[in-house]
Amino acid sequence: MADVYFDKTAKRYRYTANGRFVSRKIFLEIQQQFINHKIAQLTGLSEQFYNNPTKENLEKASQILKEIHIAKGVIGAGGADKMFANDYLAIATTLKRHYGLTDNNPNPYGLRQLFEQLQNGEIKSVDVLRARLRLYGQSGSQSRHAVELNKKTIEGKTEAKRILGTTDFHCNECLSYAASGWGSLSSLVLPGTRCSCLTNCLCSVVYR
Repeated sequence: MADVYFDKTAKRYRYTANGRFVSRKIFLEIQQQFINHKIAQLTGLSEQFYNNPTKENLEKASQILKEIHIAKGVIGAGGADKMFANDYLAIATTLKRHYGLTDNNPNPYGLRQLFEQLQNGEIKSVDVLRARLRLYGQSGSQSRHAVELNKKTIEGKTEAKRILGTTDFHCNECLSYAASGWGSLSSLVLPGTRCSCLTNCLCSVVYR
């Protein structure tokens, strides 16, 4: 982000405008504010996309989504200074699914399919499109969980457990994952994947 940068010499964050130091906690809060702004920006373009479903607008939506996922990944890492190649690879893998560029999805999925539906007249209102774009905006949490898993693996954690989110509405899959208790990292199903909640998933993961 342009407002804050990591000073490699001081090994601390600074505000770009005045050079004052920023705590890691405040930096991560600023990251979340940036994400909220980007989600609003994505959904705010709904009418433009609905009336003009062009390749240019698809690329615009894809760029915003990329910024959301990277920012969420930074939160998962605990800071931009803790992001490494394998973390960006985890984000890229997640993004590829949401772009609709993977071959292993059983059904068409991703922004590419969304814009094809728009062009074919299958999405009947701006409100429906806005809701769909909001779901894509929320998908950045999947990158946060993927990067967090990388970090916990490096730390030497070997087991993980799903924790249900703070809501009264849980899908059957999430209830099952949480009920399974502790398991190996290789068996972990990250929140928002392989569940009916998808990007609405509020589950978290604890490690040991």
